[in-house]
Amino acid sequence: SFVLVRNVDDNHLRNETSRSIAGRSFKFRVYYHLVMIYTFCTMDLQTTINDIAAKFPFDAEHYPDLAGKSPEEILRFAIRHNTLHMGKALGKFSTFCEDEDHGETGDRALLEQATVKMLINILRAAELQGLDADTLLALVPKYMK
Repeated sequence: SFVLVRNVDDNHLRNETSRSIAGRSFKFRVYYHLVMIYTFCTMDLQTTINDIAAKFPFDAEHYPDLAGKSPEEILRFAIRHNTLHMGKALGKFSTFCEDEDHGETGDRALLEQATVKMLINILRAAELQGLDADTLLALVPKYMK
């Protein structure tokens, strides 16, 4: 096993790690690069999850009916409301498929928008449940059956 220490200068890090693993086995180098990719992807994914949660808070300022509600009631509302947004995105997928089934050209921009909005809502749902990027990605193999 090994420990990756990020330097302030990422170019320096890349140069140092390239030299330090150059003589290692192919298997080690592949493993090392997979860990690097995973590390950078989860850092970006966690930042995205945090940004989405900050942009779409579930509080009384944005949803006046939440004033005076318990944390459990707010969570139930948030999951329900988030699910409604997923349904809206799913409807856009359905519109695309319906158009294609009838011989029309589906709207690719609509499909793109629906895909991104679904991802946003999936990541918001993960955050509402307390799943961080590492946990979310670690659970993927379990449910890929």
